[in-house]
Amino acid sequence: MDGPKHISYVIRHLNHIMDRNFCHPRNEKDGTTPYHGRIIGYLYKNRDIDVFQRDIESHFGIRRSTVTKVLQAMENNGLIVRTAVLSDARLKKITLTRKAEDMHEHFREEIDSFEEMLSEGLSEAELECFFTVTEKIYNNLIEKERNDSKK
Repeated sequence: MDGPKHISYVIRHLNHIMDRNFCHPRNEKDGTTPYHGRIIGYLYKNRDIDVFQRDIESHFGIRRSTVTKVLQAMENNGLIVRTAVLSDARLKKITLTRKAEDMHEHFREEIDSFEEMLSEGLSEAELECFFTVTEKIYNNLIEKERNDSKK
């Protein structure tokens, strides 16, 4: 990989390459994006509990405005339904449609295949080290956001 040896550069570069390789023409045909697939997976995994927009924001670490746009697109594509909660009309429970549930297994297979390709040639020790390092970087960023919000 060319370029400076800066953590932020390497992460951004990897992210762009992964997005290019993970976004398939199939996604364009059915109007889904990798984010849709991740959210479908999260909602499917948590289908027995009430999930709200703030849960998705928190789980994926993305801002409210981004989640709003993604959920609107998913709703327009018939992937989710948002229904008001009786106890608080401001809250909208998010549930998968049958269409999205049917897509879930295909997304799961795509993700598993992509993960297998990404980890090819890496030992368990290397993977463990990778996850340890990225968790530390993640915690550094979260701490910075906390400190910035206190100012």
